[in-house]
This record gives sequence, C-alpha cells and structure tokens, in this order.
Amino acid sequence: MFDSRLTRAAVLGTALLWAGASAHALPLFDFESASDSPFFVPVGTTLGYSFHVSSDISIVGIGMFDFGADGLDSAHEVALWSSDGTTRLAEGILNPASSGAPGFTTEASQSTLGDYIFKDIALVLGQGTYVLGVSYLPANGNKDVAIVFPNDPLVENSNDATFGMGRFPFPVTENGVIAEFPNLNAPRERYFGPALRIATATIPEPLTLALLVTGLAAVGLGRRHDETRRQAPGAALPA
Repeated sequence: MFDSRLTRAAVLGTALLWAGASAHALPLFDFESASDSPFFVPVGTTLGYSFHVSSDISIVGIGMFDFGADGLDSAHEVALWSSDGTTRLAEGILNPASSGAPGFTTEASQSTLGDYIFKDIALVLGQGTYVLGVSYLPANGNKDVAIVFPNDPLVENSNDATFGMGRFPFPVTENGVIAEFPNLNAPRERYFGPALRIATATIPEPLTLALLVTGLAAVGLGRRHDETRRQAPGAALPA
C-alpha cells in the first residue's frame, strides 16, 4: 500500500534539491591571465568599455577590479551610461572600507590576479549598447586597472552581452572621484577596472538532476495511486 508520507518526503526532497540549484552570480566580463599581459598601471582619468546587450540581463552589482585582492587605496566612482552618455543608469562609490561591508560583494577573477568588489544593486538592462567606467582620480594609489590587449583571453559570462572596446574621456575634467563619461574609443585596449555582476542560473549536476526526476516521479505516482484508491468500489479508508 502506498504511504502518502513518501509523497510528502519526495516533495520536500525535490524542493530542497531545486532550491540548491537556483542561481549564483558572476562578473559580466572577466579576463584570463596571459604570459606577458595583462599589465597594471596607475592612471589619472576615467577608464571603461562599451558593451552590447541582445536580450534582457539582470544586474545585481556594480563595482571594480581590485588587483591583488588587497583592498582599494582610495575612493572611486563606478558609473553606467547609455551609449551616448546622456543618461546615467547606475552608479556607486567604492572606497577602502567597501570590501566586506554590508551591501558589498566580492567575486574572484578567473585571472587569479585579484577580485572584483561590487556594490549591490538591482537593475535590468534591455537590448542596446552601454558604457561602463570607473574614476582613477587622483592618479596616486590607483593601481587597480588592468589593460588587456585584443589578443588576450576574454571571458564573457552571459550569452546575451558582447564586449565592445575600451573607452576613455577627452579632454579630462578634474572632478575628484566622480567618473566622467568616457567618450572616446580605444580599439586596441580593454580596461578591466569597472565591472558589473550578473545573476546566472545554476545547472544541476547529473546526480542532482536524477534525484530531482525521481522525486517528481514519486510525487506523480503517489497522486495516481491515491486517485485509484478513491475511485475503486469498497476501497479501504487510509489509516
């Protein structure tokens, strides 16, 4: 005789497994280390890049690269603009106290050369082109920008976003830590200073997926068995 407790157990187990296979987050773009690059230089301006979105993506953080994962030396503003710079869509100030603070998240870079520090935000980007930049003003202490050349490995962690090219502003306006729109292209360089964090779905491992299917099958079997008992003449009431 089928025990309805098995159904409840299967439902609970399936729910727990599914919860463990929900979602995690990654940098939208990342880079891999190469033999002779990327290299890191102190600068005194805003650096960033353009990118194109082909379908809606969920942004959960805006931040910057922390070379050496040893914390930031000074304050920086990270900003996200529309393609022409007329609209600021998101922004955040990061400083030496940001790492580990409430409302901030750290993600490791695949390059193993440092981490990303993100300020938590909630934003959905629709189809279009965007520009992301981070301020490095003043230049002293701002060592946390990576300059990556086009032939170096690039990591795109979303199928719905494509990296464009490096961007920098000209002329440079001294606005302290405030980021200014990088209006010029740098076709040969990709500046990995500013970064976005995206929510991505987690695909269950084969064993987890098998358990999910088994759990769902047990639920279905229990329901069919109960229906059969209710419809059969003279069926005994469950104990």
